[in-house]
Amino acid sequence: MARIFALLIGEAPARNEQELGQKIEIYETMSFLPGDIECSRTAWLVELAMHLDSVDLGIELSKAPVATGSESVQ
Repeated sequence: MARIFALLIGEAPARNEQELGQKIEIYETMSFLPGDIECSRTAWLVELAMHLDSVDLGIELSKAPVATGSESVQ
């Protein structure tokens, strides 16, 4: 059900920074779930949508390194 919701959010173009921020949060959450990238392309589709939205809104996105370790994602 969460993947369907993510697809629906990703499908509609973001109209402002807040909506773009929601897409980014969805992508970040999904991309850190163990095994999610291997069993579904939803995170990649949301990532593509957020990059296209950022271009339309004139916002430059860049990836930042993420600390890895024994900490789990909550």
